Amino acid sequence: MKTAKTFIKITAFVLVLAMALAVLASCGKKNAVMTLEADGKTYTISEAEYDTFMKIIKANFFISSGYSSSLDSIIWNISIGEDGNETYDDHYTEYVKEIVKTDLVEKYLFDKYGLKISDATIAGNKENVKKLNDSYGGRGAYKRYFGYSAQDYIDYYDLSMERSDLIIKYLYEGENAVDPVTDADKKALYDEDYEAYMFIYLDMNNKIEKDDDGNYIGIDSSNNKYILEIKKDEDGKVTIENKGRVDGTETDLTKVTITGFSMVALTEEEINEKATLPDKIIHELDENGGDFKSIALEYSDEYTSFLYENGVVISSTGYFVANDSVMNPSRELEVGEHTEPISVSESKYFYIVKKIEKPEKAYEEEEYKDLFTSFENTVMYDKYQKVLDEYLDKIVYDETILKNYKISTTYLTPYVDYYRQQMAQSTN
Repeated sequence: MKTAKTFIKITAFVLVLAMALAVLASCGKKNAVMTLEADGKTYTISEAEYDTFMKIIKANFFISSGYSSSLDSIIWNISIGEDGNETYDDHYTEYVKEIVKTDLVEKYLFDKYGLKISDATIAGNKENVKKLNDSYGGRGAYKRYFGYSAQDYIDYYDLSMERSDLIIKYLYEGENAVDPVTDADKKALYDEDYEAYMFIYLDMNNKIEKDDDGNYIGIDSSNNKYILEIKKDEDGKVTIENKGRVDGTETDLTKVTITGFSMVALTEEEINEKATLPDKIIHELDENGGDFKSIALEYSDEYTSFLYENGVVISSTGYFVANDSVMNPSRELEVGEHTEPISVSESKYFYIVKKIEKPEKAYEEEEYKDLFTSFENTVMYDKYQKVLDEYLDKIVYDETILKNYKISTTYLTPYVDYYRQQMAQSTN
């Protein structure tokens, strides 16, 4: 599961820096939770290994979310998703299972490709075990604190990450890669899995702030305000020029990223008038054959409508707005169709979305470069997922053991609260 693997590498890095990486594995837990038979060999995941991953991933979840351990008795029964049929407990318990399944297949692939852990890495791991134990008062103290030993962390978790990295490098990276990402790979994934949309966003209680000259006011991630001169030429191409800070502060504009427009409240009269706008736009589109792009540039309150005036291009599971009530009906559209006005937050906002023909190779176009910064990695992991899929279905589970694992009942290290306190102090 490439997404899960990527996530766990990132959170592992956080823990390593914080020296909070250690892992659980109880002595004597050697029964196989999962087994894979391949090329005449048997590969397994023991209970001790599964314990280790459960505890690390649970700690990672709390640390990356900034949650206190006090939520451990509350959060897992909360339902997620629109249908409410899945809880956080269900989701993350299954998530760990998928991570460990990938690890099991990678044990086999590591042997299949004849890969080896370097002597330097082995020596470094041995030294890391000693450092981790010394940092927490010895092996016993470390295990009591984290729920697993430093040795188990290295043997089960850290080496899992190392194997994964070496497989990826062997297959896809460097001059000697056996299956590097090609232009054909990029085109195939793009054609199969990417769609393009234009959308109009209406804030029913606010409007875009403008200066006396009619320039738009944009904001950065720190809510600093900038004067934006937005022009549209005869071909419909939009140019956005940042004229500088509203307050006159000298700023290196090449390092400024505008994240949206500054909004100001509508008067009561303006609110009543804007209430008719969603239906007015639909009438203009359907009855008068209005051009969606032109209408978006006239009415949309979303900066993205101007930044990507020819539409946004996303994967089939991607988002141009983080709201499933908008995304789900949008994904069901055929090219050329648009949604009816989609109400969000009790009609405080409306979206109207049109699915459009996507550019032939948006990932190569300057206009869309910020949408495809990690596209080559996406293609690489898509290729790798196909390699994993060949073996994932061959895994055999001991359901009697597996059913006992729940993220909600997994031990949570007190380190999550210590880390949270340290982060809070560092920001004060």
